Amino acid sequence: VPPQQKPAMALASTVRRLLLPLLLPLLLSLLVLLLAPLPPTRAQHADGRFFTRAELSSYRGGGDRTDPSPIFLAVAGLVFDVSAAAHFYGPGAPYEQFAGMACTNALTIGSLEDADNNDDVSAFSLEDVTELEELLHDTYLAKYPVVGVLSEWVNEYGAAGTDSLPAVRARVRVAQHEL
Repeated sequence: VPPQQKPAMALASTVRRLLLPLLLPLLLSLLVLLLAPLPPTRAQHADGRFFTRAELSSYRGGGDRTDPSPIFLAVAGLVFDVSAAAHFYGPGAPYEQFAGMACTNALTIGSLEDADNNDDVSAFSLEDVTELEELLHDTYLAKYPVVGVLSEWVNEYGAAGTDSLPAVRARVRVAQHEL
């Protein structure tokens, strides 16, 4: 090896010795992340079924608490099976008005008023959209299976669940600027 190349080779050897142990695990981790499939979301566990609001309304549970008929409700376009919580949503229960309904507005603002029991988010603030996101994650996605999506919501916002929230936020921002 010519003497003028010895310092360069020593530097290359030092860099390899110091950086390779740091970079190799990082590169391997990056490769694993890029090649690994994403874990499925709760929404991807749905059977791909689309519900209209009219279809959803037939899933209100049975005539009394002993009837095992399913209880569905929709929040931000995701249709949840809340039958396991019939003591909350079933006939005669405290939140029975939400059964069979698209009730994003009422659940987000915490209202039991019939006039608020809908999917109208046009009066939402950005704080309301954040509240909706927390409601989806902390309550509905955490506790209940998704059984489908609401056609009208998807047609309006292009997606359902948390995937639709950027479109909801954008509309809120536009509405705030129009005021």
